[in-house]
Amino acid sequence: LAEHFGGYRLVQIFTETIKDYKIARTKDGAANATINRELAALRRIFSLALSSTPPKVTTVPKIKMLEENNVRRGYFEHAEYLAVRNELQEYLRPIIDCGYIYGGRREEIVAIEWSMVDMISGKINLGEGKNGDPRIWYLTPDLYKAFLEYKMRRDREHPKEMRVMVRPDGTPIKDFREGWEGACKRGGLEGKLFHDLRRTAVRNWSS
Repeated sequence: LAEHFGGYRLVQIFTETIKDYKIARTKDGAANATINRELAALRRIFSLALSSTPPKVTTVPKIKMLEENNVRRGYFEHAEYLAVRNELQEYLRPIIDCGYIYGGRREEIVAIEWSMVDMISGKINLGEGKNGDPRIWYLTPDLYKAFLEYKMRRDREHPKEMRVMVRPDGTPIKDFREGWEGACKRGGLEGKLFHDLRRTAVRNWSS
């Protein structure tokens, strides 16, 4: 946005200007989802300008989003979740469990450290949420068992490792995209996203 609109004032940005931006970004090879996130930021800029005292703009141009691939708005039925889980290597399964049960993001799951885990109470303290309330995940029996096995192996083989989610050799799991995509393909669910687990968890909470 800064590169394209850096020389503009907000009052100089119109619907046609934004169309030109979308065309330029498409030629750059940006995906529709990426462009939409950028347009959402631009829309927010206009919203803040309009709500300022006094307003920085008097009108907001129409910003039409591009179509995105529907697979990115998918969900997991329970049988589908199990199909992918069963195709994953065992040490990766607690990660998909945390996504499906708690709606955890991949990045925050692999970043969990032992200092955040209370094995006596069987819970993970993720700190405060956006509203200031504590975010706590209470471990299911299966996850508690998995975490206990993780901890026993860690205490025995890698006592200085702070991360919970580690590979069999004790190194932290930073990216398992290849393993995820392979499991989805073998499970007959090619194209599913890890973020679909989060959508599924939110849906399950509200149902």
